[in-house]
Amino acid sequence: MSETQDFRDMPPVWSRYATWIADIHDKYYEVRVDLLDSGQWQMTIRYGRRPDLGAGAIKPSVHPSMAIAISLAQAQFDSKIAKGYTATERPEDANLRVRLDNR
Repeated sequence: MSETQDFRDMPPVWSRYATWIADIHDKYYEVRVDLLDSGQWQMTIRYGRRPDLGAGAIKPSVHPSMAIAISLAQAQFDSKIAKGYTATERPEDANLRVRLDNR
């Protein structure tokens, strides 16, 4: 089990946000990297239907370095862009919408 932390009140070290809005899609996808108290780096992926009301999925993973975490996060994000998502600004209140019980 990873040592996940509550990052809702902290800005991420690195993050990307995308949406896919079309006739049959109305989704969001976010990937972020945060420094854990242990010195390791956590990559967190959030995704779900828009509007993002906290009901989406959350998938954290822990990595030994910032470079590894960001490299993996960028690859995940790029794969979503290739599937049809569009990179957008992260909503200012996105952190407040996360429900930690959805891990």
